[in-house]
Amino acid sequence: MVDYSKFDHVGSSDEEGAADNQRAAAEAAKQAAMRAPPVDESRSEIERMKAEKRAQREAREKAEAAAGGKPADETVAVASADQEPQPPAESEPLMLLRQAEGIQASMKAAMATIEACLAQSESVELTAVSSLNGLLGKLQGIIDSVSVGDLEEGAERDGARARRKALNAFAENVMDELAALRKKVIAANK
Repeated sequence: MVDYSKFDHVGSSDEEGAADNQRAAAEAAKQAAMRAPPVDESRSEIERMKAEKRAQREAREKAEAAAGGKPADETVAVASADQEPQPPAESEPLMLLRQAEGIQASMKAAMATIEACLAQSESVELTAVSSLNGLLGKLQGIIDSVSVGDLEEGAERDGARARRKALNAFAENVMDELAALRKKVIAANK
């Protein structure tokens, strides 16, 4: 904004002009100070807290990188001749299938253990069979979340589809086996 009042007064000397310039500069500084946002002390506290969190995160990432986890942002991964190339990251459907197959293997082992205990007339708690029913529910949830459509056409998609189909067949068959196993445990505990 232009201050036209200084044009109304014509100074007779350079000293008056200098004084006018100083007053104008002081007035401009005063107006600029009024337009500046007020200093918020809480903002500096927030910035300090952000800096602390950032430092904690960076320290944690460095520790993870040193422990063999993901590399920290500052760490530059350089492939050398004596390092083995890292395999490409596993896609989500394949990771879910691997996780489901792990649950399947643990269910088979637990069922075999329960059967062996029953064969030796050892007592088995009904909660062991109930936990297997819970694992079956988890397995079915994982199977349902696998989307092989996310994979590229070809052998990888066909293999994933076959693995999912085998897991579905296992889940259907194991329902009857768990019901029979539950009846055996109840009869053995009488």
